[in-house]
Amino acid sequence: MNSILSGSELPTFFFNKKLMDKLFDLIESSLEGSEYFLIELNTRGEKRTRVLEVYVDSKGDVNLDALGELNKLFWSKMEENDYNDEFSKVIVSSPGIERPFRYIKQLHKHIGRLFTAKDSDGNTIEGTLTNVNEEKDEITVEKSNTKGKKSTAQMPEIFVLKFSDLSDSKIKIKF
Repeated sequence: MNSILSGSELPTFFFNKKLMDKLFDLIESSLEGSEYFLIELNTRGEKRTRVLEVYVDSKGDVNLDALGELNKLFWSKMEENDYNDEFSKVIVSSPGIERPFRYIKQLHKHIGRLFTAKDSDGNTIEGTLTNVNEEKDEITVEKSNTKGKKSTAQMPEIFVLKFSDLSDSKIKIKF
């Protein structure tokens, strides 16, 4: 069982860990065969107003209409298994650009974008994401050496990094 769970109410989270693990498995199995995969489950609120937040992603773009359909599917599966009494509603969303990546498979659609992460020594790596290799758990980041300089024919630095050794990996938005 692969469980990525969090909750704003730690006592509730620990009290309902068995339920959350079952929900994780139920939702993950509901996604089998689709382009979407489960990233995280969160809970918030009190007993009567508790909300289940489901974060999903895909290797391609996340479609809002599909998120709405997944919301209906997940609620239906929860009703079938009598889990719906614990929650007032389900919210299905993509993780958003501000959340760090949990899985290497989330990175495919971001090739060519500015990427930042911390390595195991705490050093920040920043550059253009150029390759993702899930089988080897590796990503390639190209760092340009032309910071503020007029374009010269300098070779960029190429970093091949183990994704599992990185923390706080995100796409950096340039304005």
